[in-house]
This record gives sequence, structure tokens and C-alpha cells, in this order.
Amino acid sequence: MLQDEQEHWFLEDRRVPCTVLRMDYRGDAVAFFILPNRGKMNEVEQVLSPGMLIRWNRLLQNRFFYRKLTLQVPKFSISNSYALDEILPDLGFQDLFTPHADFSSITKEEKLQLSNVFHKAALNVNEVGTEAAASTGSSVMFYSARHKKRYLTFNRPFVMVIYSNSSETILFMGKVVNPTAQ
Repeated sequence: MLQDEQEHWFLEDRRVPCTVLRMDYRGDAVAFFILPNRGKMNEVEQVLSPGMLIRWNRLLQNRFFYRKLTLQVPKFSISNSYALDEILPDLGFQDLFTPHADFSSITKEEKLQLSNVFHKAALNVNEVGTEAAASTGSSVMFYSARHKKRYLTFNRPFVMVIYSNSSETILFMGKVVNPTAQ
């Protein structure tokens, strides 16, 4: 997918070795496409947190970071499934999978116990499936200055995050390991 010379919110981070592209998603959500510098995926993954997303989101509200860019993002699909009976007890839901579970507020049946819980998440990004909302900005151009044409090509491993502005939480996160594979 190629967008030529359109304006986008993006920055080359000076603290973290990566480039971050922010696109409006749906409702109050935004999508972050995080492209680590070559060989720096581990460094980016180590600092990736809700706090870092808040920082990038605030920085990317500055008009300075709304610039013309030739953008190339591959079509991709991310999916995974999780056995939540292994994860939920670590989050404090201890009794869900024991005979001590209390489901009285959702059913009158007694002696209920969860045996397992699965979660599957999937995200497909293509020309039709994920559309970014348009926004408007203005800037002043000095005709005597030469502007370097900017290109951002996601042709190496990157991370994609869908983030809720209102709750400041991550709704979805995935890593594209081989963006050149079809």
C-alpha cells in the first residue's frame, strides 16, 4: 500500500531508536506503526509501554510532526490465541478456576467452575480494511528553503499498536516480523 506525498503524523524519536507513525483509527483510538532502526527491535520492545505511547501521542499532537511523507506499508494480518486460564490467575483472578468461584450474580446454578477460557485476537490491514480518518493542518513554507523529500517504508520488522486515547490503554499490539512475505 503506497501513499505518495500525503501529510501524516510521524516522528523520528531521539531517545528510542525508531520512527513512529500515528494514524487515526476508529472512535477515540489511534494506530501507532513503530519502525525500529535496523537491528534495534529489542531496544524498542524493552521501552514499549503505555507510558511511552502516551509520550509519543502527546508529541504527535504538535503540528511540527504533521508533514508530507511518501508512505509504504505492507498488507498484513496478525492473529494469535491465548489460554486465559494460564494468564488470569497471574492477574489476580485466583478463584475463577476453583470450586470456590462465585458466579451467583450471573446464574442461579450452584457448583459452577470454569475449566478454561480462550481468547483469540486478529487484525487485518489492507487498502479496504483499516482506513485512517482525515485531519487538516496548515504550515508556512519558505520558498527559498529546500525540503528533503521524506520516505517511510515498512520493509523490515515493525510493531503495530492500537491505543485508546480516552483510557490511555493498549487495545491491540502485534509485531510484523517479515513484512516482505505475502
